[in-house]
Amino acid sequence: MSTRVYPEIEAGGFTRIDSAVQFWVRARSIADDLPAATIVDLGAGRGRLATHDIPLYRRLVDLRAPGRRVIGLDIDPAVKLNPLTDESHIISDGHMPLEDGSVDLIVSDWTLEHVDDPSTFGAEVHRILRSGGWFCARTPNKWGLIGIGARAIPNALHARVLRILQPHRDEVDVFPTVYLLNTRRHLRKHFSKDDWEHIVIGWDPEAAYGGRFTAVQRAVRLISRFTPEGLRAVWLVYLRRR
Repeated sequence: MSTRVYPEIEAGGFTRIDSAVQFWVRARSIADDLPAATIVDLGAGRGRLATHDIPLYRRLVDLRAPGRRVIGLDIDPAVKLNPLTDESHIISDGHMPLEDGSVDLIVSDWTLEHVDDPSTFGAEVHRILRSGGWFCARTPNKWGLIGIGARAIPNALHARVLRILQPHRDEVDVFPTVYLLNTRRHLRKHFSKDDWEHIVIGWDPEAAYGGRFTAVQRAVRLISRFTPEGLRAVWLVYLRRR
């Protein structure tokens, strides 16, 4: 995958090649092959990365382009405020308010860990996506450092803990997690290989989860050096509907 359109990466001057960059560069590569397309940001929320302090992040997450239609979907009404979409809709009772086979690409960033009805979710993604279309998702691995840590802490305390580890993160962006779509087995169950081509990549832990504590960040990086791919902290998921 070429990075020539991102000089920060090409020049080697961008040091935070974390899962966000890895995920969004790949998703954008797919989008760029679809000059006239309907793209869904599933779990779009209020679009907090639109105001990220790093310009590269802001460019990566903005999928709008002439001839494209970017639709935001979320159960949270805050999606109506998302500045990166051409239109936005609220998901009700698990139903995605779009026509069958009407979407070319679905991008879902930090959403799968919140899905409490994976069967309905998978069926709806399959329904709205055309044959040959892509579903791209970034999510914690249930058995990685982030997933284990999140499941060890009650949902009611997540906001309090993240206030320490990630003081830059607004409490309104913290939602309950269930981790029902966060293993390769879960993905194969709800996105059958009879219907989907699977590319699932494990990626290193996020330095941000070490918060302001340098020792914790170093420990996380050290652990990641000896962690097998299947236990990496983050899954980068690219599924293509057959």
